Amino acid sequence: MRRVYGAIVVMAALAVGAPAAAQQAGHGPDEPIINLWYAGVSTGAAVAEKSSGFIGAEAGARLWRNLDGVASLSWTGNAATGRQIDNIDRLATALGADGASTSGSIKMPVTYIGAGARWVFENSGRYRPYVLTTLGVARTNLKPSLSVNGANVAGDAAAHGVTLGRDLAGKYSRFGVEAGIGFLMGFGSWYVDVGGRIQSISLEDHQVNVAKFALGGGYRF
Repeated sequence: MRRVYGAIVVMAALAVGAPAAAQQAGHGPDEPIINLWYAGVSTGAAVAEKSSGFIGAEAGARLWRNLDGVASLSWTGNAATGRQIDNIDRLATALGADGASTSGSIKMPVTYIGAGARWVFENSGRYRPYVLTTLGVARTNLKPSLSVNGANVAGDAAAHGVTLGRDLAGKYSRFGVEAGIGFLMGFGSWYVDVGGRIQSISLEDHQVNVAKFALGGGYRF
């Protein structure tokens, strides 16, 4: 989460400094929000079964009229699903059958790399709505915890009579898709991006959908 908080500070500084940059840059309010290409970062809240933070980077280029080609990279702190949480709770209950004090939890950080397109509704105002979609690869990292009398035994679960399957442990590459809406505000060569994303990832036996609420910004050329 420290990375997320740090990114929020960077975004706040960007938003404060952007009006000053606008006085020196050559982008006018009637010009396209992206003339050639752009690069920026974003951060905010992500919600699957539980909430966490995320941080991301995005770059793209104007391909035709209002259409941008987009490449994105993001990291989400926890996208664990309700099914995974229920399964780890069942294992914890099984471990406590002999009267031991047990508990279970799981986190699933996700790194997503995608490419796609964004359509910007250019107009004569400062606020430019957009829609985007990307397809890519989501790298999931399952981090289970099984506590028995205060000790985490997830790394040696078999010795305690339980098995952690692919739905609860390991690192896997999954297919992912992300779609979003938002609006861009130009301040000279800088821009601010406010929007939402839905990221869907195909797990072993079910889907996880992560809602993201983002504040970002960057530089446009």
